[in-house]
Amino acid sequence: LECPLSSFADISQQRLVGLQLPTAPDVPRQFHEIWKRNCAKLTEEVLCGTEQCASLVGYLYWRFGWECGTFCRVLREEGICWGTYADGTGYHCNAHGNNMVLAAEDPAKPERPFTMPLDFDMAYTRDTFAFSEDEARDRQMFADNAEVESVSMLRDLGGAPDSTGTKNDHAVPPALEPLRWALRDTMVRAWLGAFRGEADTLPHDAARAAHAYALLRLALVMTHDVIG
Repeated sequence: LECPLSSFADISQQRLVGLQLPTAPDVPRQFHEIWKRNCAKLTEEVLCGTEQCASLVGYLYWRFGWECGTFCRVLREEGICWGTYADGTGYHCNAHGNNMVLAAEDPAKPERPFTMPLDFDMAYTRDTFAFSEDEARDRQMFADNAEVESVSMLRDLGGAPDSTGTKNDHAVPPALEPLRWALRDTMVRAWLGAFRGEADTLPHDAARAAHAYALLRLALVMTHDVIG
């Protein structure tokens, strides 16, 4: 896996190759059929426990980071603030991972993004908002809030969230901690590239969509009881 400036490529082979997926009895009974069906989807291409499986995980993390960075860039270019401001109840910021939802798979559109943004109830535009009667002050406030928004999303992807909207406290086995941070590093590098308008070095690959969604379903099963 070639991910420039990312440490994922340096350790993915050490940490992912050889890992075994849990068998159906190790997951909740209501998910057995989903689990077996999606394991079969992966193993039909000999992806599980191989170098290709490690590559698929890295690919997905890159796509997540790239899609988040692209969305944040569009907001900035269009003069939209997702929902970052201060009021009498405190400081609010909608820029965090829990406001990006996994899009349902559509076999007819394998080129579609994996994630979609939500929670626009607090969004406002540079040209229509007013927090005071001082236009110059409001313009600066918008610029400051937009910057906070971008940094907050980046920090959230990197594992240091500023928002109460993301708990980020899911336990990871010590042996997988290096991989955890390498994958976060991959998301951060992808976010930065997309936000800066750089060329995508690991672009969306429609041919990998079916296997990517099979892996994502397994991940959803394994985290079905994780909140935040």
